[in-house]
Amino acid sequence: MRSRPTALRAWIVVVLLSAANGCDRSATTVAGFVTLDGRPLAGVNVVFEPIEPIAGAAGVTDGAGRYELLRGNKQHGPPAGRYRVFLSTAEHDPGEGVSPQVERVPAKYHSVIQFHVELEPGFNRVDFQLDST
Repeated sequence: MRSRPTALRAWIVVVLLSAANGCDRSATTVAGFVTLDGRPLAGVNVVFEPIEPIAGAAGVTDGAGRYELLRGNKQHGPPAGRYRVFLSTAEHDPGEGVSPQVERVPAKYHSVIQFHVELEPGFNRVDFQLDST
């Protein structure tokens, strides 16, 4: 069985590769905030994995907890459609001699899929308000 960081890394690769295939659907712009107990959570990998056979996208939160999704070709947002969302702060490939980061997203959010999102053409604000209880 693969570890969660390895599985998430695999999904990021799938998402980025699927973006290279292109698609006919209307593009979206997706941005939002990730908070934990009401406070911004920096360094969260936000991965939108397509449920349908369309391109996905990923982003990372900044110090204010804000993210914006990008496709593999640096275009903004994935096509409109339905997505599963993965959230994780663990370092996925820390490199030789570098200790992996401690996961700061509570297990209930990164060990099973908690979020499903439907994106519409145009701007989509998608916030994730996590709690540690």
